[in-house]
Amino acid sequence: MKTVRRVLIASGTLIMVYAVSGALTDHNVKGGALIFLIAVLIAHDGILLPLMIGVGAVATRFGPYLAASLTATAAVTLVGLPLVVTGGSRYALGLLTCYAAIAVAAVTWERLRRRSGA
Repeated sequence: MKTVRRVLIASGTLIMVYAVSGALTDHNVKGGALIFLIAVLIAHDGILLPLMIGVGAVATRFGPYLAASLTATAAVTLVGLPLVVTGGSRYALGLLTCYAAIAVAAVTWERLRRRSGA
């Protein structure tokens, strides 16, 4: 497991170095794009990731399938809620559809698990 983790860290680091060097040397990339990408990185690593880890940690008390569905629901809500607030009913229906798909998947996997006796 340590070898896999090291390979993933090394490859992720190399990919990020390649992406940043490409963005810095490309004449078509403007400063605003770089600022946006830095803001996305900070928002993801500073806000979204810790929040999702917290949701997952709390949700694990309710079983793996419910935990996965609650975590997915939280992620979909964080991404979709701004669209619902600004875009109206069209996006609200899409968000509700995502919630339904997550719930159906969680119930299906839980029932399959119970049937198999695991």
